[in-house]
Order: sequence, then C-alpha cells, then structure tokens
Amino acid sequence: MLRVEGAQLFRARLTSSILSNRPVLIAKIRELDDRPGVTDYEVSFAKLVDKLTNGTAISINETGTSVTVRPGYMVGGAIEHECEGRAIGYFLEGILPLCLFARDPVELTLTGVTNDDVDICVDLFATVTLPLVRRFGLEHPPTLEVLRRGLAPRGKGVVVLRSPVARELRAVQLMDPGFVRKVRGLAYAVRVSPQFANRMATEARGIFNTLLPDVYINTDHTKSRDVVPGFGLSIYAVTTTGCLLGSKRAATRRSLLDKGKASAKNILGIDDPAAAFRSDKEIAAEHDKAAENEQDDETRTKGWRIPGVKAQSEPEEVATNVAHQVLEQIAQGGCVDATHQPLLFMLMTLCPEDVSKARVGTLTPYSMRYLRMIKDFFGVTFRLQVDDATSTTLCSCVGVGYKNLSRKVT
Repeated sequence: MLRVEGAQLFRARLTSSILSNRPVLIAKIRELDDRPGVTDYEVSFAKLVDKLTNGTAISINETGTSVTVRPGYMVGGAIEHECEGRAIGYFLEGILPLCLFARDPVELTLTGVTNDDVDICVDLFATVTLPLVRRFGLEHPPTLEVLRRGLAPRGKGVVVLRSPVARELRAVQLMDPGFVRKVRGLAYAVRVSPQFANRMATEARGIFNTLLPDVYINTDHTKSRDVVPGFGLSIYAVTTTGCLLGSKRAATRRSLLDKGKASAKNILGIDDPAAAFRSDKEIAAEHDKAAENEQDDETRTKGWRIPGVKAQSEPEEVATNVAHQVLEQIAQGGCVDATHQPLLFMLMTLCPEDVSKARVGTLTPYSMRYLRMIKDFFGVTFRLQVDDATSTTLCSCVGVGYKNLSRKVT
C-alpha cells in the first residue's frame, strides 16, 4: 500500500488511487492544526467518488487525520450530489478524469455554489476545461449544462455533467500556443442591477479592444430571490492553434464565521459576519427596500449596495482584474493557463504508450507537487526543459497506456 502524508492533493490522490488501482494511506492530515483531520468538502468529495465507483472502500479514522482508500472501478450512471464546503468547480475538476473512464455514461447532477473567488467557475469549466479534454481525441467529449446559477455561501446552483464512455485517449503535441485571435467571456449579475454586468463587459472590452477587434462578452442577469446577490466575470482567449487561456473573478458574500469578525470585516467589509447568513426572505426584503430608496440607476449601480455588505470592489475593478489575469497568462506563452496545468499532466499520463508533449508557462508550486504525485502512483516521470527564448517549459512524457477495460463492448 502506498503511504503519503499531508492534506495536499487530496482529490488527486483519491482519483489516482482508483485510476492506478493502487491502495493508498493518506496520513497526518492537518495533524497539528487547531481543527485536525479532513474537512467537510473533502468528505463530500470522497462520498462523490464512492457514488461513482463500485467496490471502493474509503475509511477515515476517528480523528480524521488518516484516510485509507482501497480502489474499486468506475461504474458511472445517473448520480446526484450536493457539493458542501466548496464550489461545484472543486468537485468537477477533481472527478473529471474518473468520469472519462466509467463503465456507463455519466450524468452527474451537482448542486451548490457555481461561482466564487476560490475554485474554477462552471463557465470556465465549460468553455476552457472541456475543450482541453477534447484535444485528447475523444469521439464524444463531455458536456456541461448550467441549469441554475448560485453564489456563495448558500449556493443552490445546479449543473449537469454528461460524460460519454471513452475507450482511451490519444497522445497530444501541444507545442505551439499561436496568436490570440479572439476573446470571449461572460459577465453575470445575480439579484443586483443588470448594469453591473454591462459595466464589467464594457470595461473588459475596452482593455482588449486596444489589442484586437474580435472581443465579445455576453451578459447574464438572474432575478431569482432564492439565491445570494453577487456579480462576477469570466474571460478566455482563443488562439490560432486552438489553445484556450482563461481567468475569472467573483464578488459575492463569503462564509467567514470560522475566520472571525475581523477577517470578515477586512475581506468583505461585513461589520457583522452573521449578516451573511440571514434567511433568503430577510435578504430579499432588505435588498428591495434599499433599491426603493435609491432614486436613479446611476446611484444604485455605482457601488455594490447590498444590505450588510459594503462594496468589495466596483464592477470596473473586477473586469480590470480579470482582463489583466488573462493577459498575464497569454504573456507566459503556454498552451494552457496555470489552472489547467495539473489536468493536462494527468491526461498526458493516461495517454497511450507514446510521447506526449506540451508547452506551459511558469510551473506553479501545485503543479510541481502534482508531478511528484503522478510519479508515486503511475511511475511516470515528466521531462521538463526550460526554453530560454520564450521563458516557457517544455513538458514531455510517455503515457501508461490506460484503457477503459470496464467499458461495455457491443
């Protein structure tokens, strides 16, 4: 049995254990922290893995500081799961490699937070992550449908991931990032004035239009009173070689009770952290009352005027921040952005026994730890070569030749 320590790469270790069919003991999980052991969202992810597999045994000791995984095999099917503690993107990102190699087609319905400022949002997952998976030669690539948008802390968003059965992947050669030919994005506003989305789109277009003309950013406005107010923006650039580089930011209420009143006030300007946890009816009533007191649209949309929360940032600041992040990813010269480096490495590992190559920008510390984990579980060592001319990193490996043996043959 493979033994690893620490809470890092928890999702990747669970999925790698099943894909490599290697039992693993994850020990010393936050052993010295004030709150030792696995978190609620890690337990929720383990439950999701258990739902999607058959024969997998995941056991947690009494203190929660040790997790033992004895892998089974992916069965797929129609699954419903409520995402606790983290955004839906946290679960989608971790479970995607497993869904590709299930016995039956996967129809995974997830409920929770669709957009926050920590995990990948569902919009980027659909427009950047899934197209990256398609480049590995899948005849029928996965699709994502957003049925309802939900913001932190209450969530209530609903998405459906549909992943047909794949036999095997195809080795890739992602060496040429190309030139940016167009920029696309989505600005959303939930239970706030639609002008928030329009202002973010206008500001972002103004930045990119100085560089290229083909810039289009959609706007999405949700009026439902069952969700938490907020707004945000996701943008991705498309290159001449089909590479996608994206970034996002969200301005929402955050669950900060655990961090104390000081942290809540510093991060979101909430004088009373409990204000973020009032009932939906109370929030809706106060929001409507505040809107009635504001006489004109210019005053109402100048700042984020939500009762109990001061303006975290103007819509223009959100748009500028996202645009600069996308430009930074483009400047690094990779074929994928920093967020998608780990997924790229995992898919390259699962490719046939042929050489896969990819050019990435600056390797993140998370990506470096991810490469070490791949070596532990699959025995695959990546060759990394720095290209001084472009300040990029050339990554290559020979895949393990992973095949979906549980796939039904007709």
